Amino acid sequence: MEQFMLIYKGGDANWMAKASGQEIAASKAEWQAWVAALQENEQLVSLGAPLIFSGFTVAGDGVVNDLSATQVSELVTGYSFIKADNMDEAVSWAKKSPYFRYPESSVEVRQVTKMDSSDSASKV
Repeated sequence: MEQFMLIYKGGDANWMAKASGQEIAASKAEWQAWVAALQENEQLVSLGAPLIFSGFTVAGDGVVNDLSATQVSELVTGYSFIKADNMDEAVSWAKKSPYFRYPESSVEVRQVTKMDSSDSASKV
């Protein structure tokens, strides 16, 4: 199996504050079911974590930009790592993601490059 990164984009930074107790419980249940299905198939590498909606980008020339100017739908707001036989299967898992419950959300699917320790040392 190959490893894939699911990159969650968009959403609503204030969703938890605005959501009802029922909505929060339903969201947690959807995430738990999705994670359980991945675990059952031994395909969950890491659930990852949500990211705070604020931050900075630092360019190679040292220029620092505040992410607050970034359109929310393009902002990376979380990630997970899964295993799948191929890109189609990884995309299928992404389509089932509970992340789509949140407004203006999308999931980018990227295959992780395999590198051994000698490869990674020479790339740095």
